[in-house]
Amino acid sequence: MTAHILQADAVVTPRGVLAPATVVVDRGRITGVEPGVPGGVPGGGAGMPQVTRIAGTLVPGFVDLQVNGIGGIDVA
Repeated sequence: MTAHILQADAVVTPRGVLAPATVVVDRGRITGVEPGVPGGVPGGGAGMPQVTRIAGTLVPGFVDLQVNGIGGIDVA
């Protein structure tokens, strides 16, 4: 199984904060965000997804796409 489960104290979503919450990542993509923390096998097991406990808050990766120039050209 390629899924990885993250169990966090809180997860920030576009609809608000879920606390606690579970995030499912499959093949590098988030496939689910659910309220609550289901049971699991920490570190995974035979046929089980890997489970990682996060003591904190998960937030989306905020990326700044602003470009002020490149190669000696200032466009600010």
